[in-house]
Amino acid sequence: MKVIFLDVDGVLNSSEHRRRMLRQGDYSILLEPHHLDLLRELVNASGASLVLISSWRKYWTKEGSIDSAGKRLEEALHQVGLSIYDKTPVLRDGTRSQEIEQWMKCHTYIDEYVILDDNDFLWSKKLRPHWICCPSDTGITTDLIKVALDVLSGNHLIP
Repeated sequence: MKVIFLDVDGVLNSSEHRRRMLRQGDYSILLEPHHLDLLRELVNASGASLVLISSWRKYWTKEGSIDSAGKRLEEALHQVGLSIYDKTPVLRDGTRSQEIEQWMKCHTYIDEYVILDDNDFLWSKKLRPHWICCPSDTGITTDLIKVALDVLSGNHLIP
């Protein structure tokens, strides 16, 4: 199984888009359609499943979203034919890197994975070659999708 560990803000939207929507008072959806289309391309080309690592994960559960933000995220993904497979645990004093590693310990059947995040969470040596830094001012791009496909094909980045 292949997995895309997905952050939301800074990946599925740009910092300017978030600022613009918040200035307008529009909280309905902070995700950019173009970024969702790019994510769909990556999922369709790789066959990977989405695992939330974002702070948005606190609004989402497998049983159904517990907050309007989680519902909006699910709806936006559903509109482009995507769904969330799972989310990483929230470790009380853990880093995002440790949360991903904990999730992977419980899911030993993962063949390949990529981490899409705009922040460097001091990724472990194991995870760093799988991390693609999405600049928060642009979010995910066509070029980064190509890199992600390469990583999901087993060609890891140089740490």
